[in-house]
Amino acid sequence: MESAIRRLDPPGDKAWLPTIARLCLEMSPELYACFSDNRDELLVQIERTFDTPGTDNELCWVSHIGAELVGFSTCCPSSERSRREMRSSLVLSKLGSIKASRMQDLRKYALQFPESSKEGWYWVRMAIAPQFRGRGAGRELFQHQVNMLKAFGKFDFLTRRANYPILKLSAEMGLKAADDPQKRPWVRVFFDPAEPVA
Repeated sequence: MESAIRRLDPPGDKAWLPTIARLCLEMSPELYACFSDNRDELLVQIERTFDTPGTDNELCWVSHIGAELVGFSTCCPSSERSRREMRSSLVLSKLGSIKASRMQDLRKYALQFPESSKEGWYWVRMAIAPQFRGRGAGRELFQHQVNMLKAFGKFDFLTRRANYPILKLSAEMGLKAADDPQKRPWVRVFFDPAEPVA
């Protein structure tokens, strides 16, 4: 399928933010549960992270057909990842009111993931709206983002070991996977122009 892909413009694209928030919650329920058990409250707060400058979601690309959102993808410079994630956490926790017990849950959640690079770019997430899944929209957005990030240079992202379509497509596009048995079920996928292509 053919869709247009461009940067998200929060003021102009406000109608898409509820869908983006729902997709985020669907992708990472364990993460957002660290902040609140109230789904409606969480959705409002997630929307705010996309509407707040300086969060990890500031660099967001959207795929759309006319006025209908197909999917979205977010990334940030690896060197700014921690600062942006912290700013997002503050927005999600209503500017720092997160409880100590929740912060402990958040630390445990973070420990399950492989270490990502401190250089280049970090690809935070990508999601496709349910009505467009299975129609090539994910492949189209993935290829667009990989080509864009390759032009920037080095980048990496995390995906589940069971996500065979993404791992296969990644290999086809010249990306490599670093599999750490201690961090299963997650795999770090990366591109480094300095490394020779196998």
